[in-house]
Amino acid sequence: MIGFYQDEERIDAFREEVQAWLGVPFRANCDCPRAGIDCARLQYWLHRSAWALPELEIPVVRMDHHWHNADSAIVAFLEQLQSSDYHVKLVELADGAEWIPGDLVLLKWGRCEHHITSYYGFNKLIHVYYGKFVSYIHLSDDRVKGLISKRYRFYV
Repeated sequence: MIGFYQDEERIDAFREEVQAWLGVPFRANCDCPRAGIDCARLQYWLHRSAWALPELEIPVVRMDHHWHNADSAIVAFLEQLQSSDYHVKLVELADGAEWIPGDLVLLKWGRCEHHITSYYGFNKLIHVYYGKFVSYIHLSDDRVKGLISKRYRFYV
């Protein structure tokens, strides 16, 4: 299999979409350009713009889900993607795998993986979180490294 984001054009499309979303505020279960977005929908639109994802319906997730459930709604959704017929496949990465732009990164919040980001490149993840705006967080931050639970990559 070949990594979907091995192609510079696809990386550029992903990064251009990131630039368009920077500064947009967090809004739970929302994906209104410039008005607000949550972490799952942000990742959907970043990867949809580069054609890594088909048109999908993102499930509604309660913002306190991670405090009361050990099962991640985000992981369940990604598992559905893994079994889809779409031409791009999503594969969980082994620990120690090389980081490439476009990798999906799940962070453990509370009892389960409840936050999803993407690797932008340059040691940065792109995300949005409750009460904040779409922005970068740095992998050099030990707090961030300690929250990383799973990583996935798109393949063709």
